Amino acid sequence: KESFRTHICSVKCMSDTRFQYKESEHKTINPLMIPLVLGWERQVSKHKLGGRRKVFYLTPCGRRLRHLEDVHRYLRTTQSSMEIDFFNFDWWLHVFNEFKPSREFCTIK
Repeated sequence: KESFRTHICSVKCMSDTRFQYKESEHKTINPLMIPLVLGWERQVSKHKLGGRRKVFYLTPCGRRLRHLEDVHRYLRTTQSSMEIDFFNFDWWLHVFNEFKPSREFCTIK
């Protein structure tokens, strides 16, 4: 993982093929995991006072994004084909969990 160096983000930030989204290759992956597979990092932090939690995404070039608007701007600036729907800033959401519906039977009378 690259540490952040002051720079102006551009297409170069996502030019490495390791960071490029290809729908055909990633269509079987949980959408919220796609950024993590492509070199992004999702961090949850907890403030000392009040215990509020916040989610940050670290881009492959090391920039920290705090809001969905920041992600949208970054994806446009780098001309990434990733979707904004691949990102979630809810601290309670665990992106590594896989949803498995349980079978429930009910009878209607």
